[in-house]
Amino acid sequence: MIDLEYNIPDWYFRAGKGEGYDWLFFFDDSMKTLYYPSSVEDNLLSDRYVPYVWDGETMHPGREVGNPFLHPSLQDYECLAQLGRTSRNLIRVDKMADDTYRYAAWPSGSEMNDSPELVVSGGTRDAAGKCVFRNQDVVYRVSESGLSVIKAGKRIAHWEFVFRP
Repeated sequence: MIDLEYNIPDWYFRAGKGEGYDWLFFFDDSMKTLYYPSSVEDNLLSDRYVPYVWDGETMHPGREVGNPFLHPSLQDYECLAQLGRTSRNLIRVDKMADDTYRYAAWPSGSEMNDSPELVVSGGTRDAAGKCVFRNQDVVYRVSESGLSVIKAGKRIAHWEFVFRP
């Protein structure tokens, strides 16, 4: 038996459309593999999984992997830092092993297993706790409530997160 109590951040639960806990686990019937969520400190979900493979008698744990629903180019990360959907984009921010952050964005209607439209690495957190990403002369600032785009020191766009598409 596998048993662990999770601390699910409110934004993570809302990003899962509030549909209960079924979306936390994934069973790949063709591979007979159960993807069990991994966690970091205080049992906070990392959006990484431990695959348990059924051999006909027993479930055997494998090595921790990234989210099986995430595009393969984004599988290398330490934990999911933030997830949100605006009227225009699906936004994912991952914490990397070197304590930087990665921003990935998909057009509205896309899923995370699709190739992202934009990926910006090397992000940091500012004093207000927002993740800040620089892509040439454009700055993307992700807060708990939304995304701001800044160019030449001026905010040129802002979208609030809408968790139910």
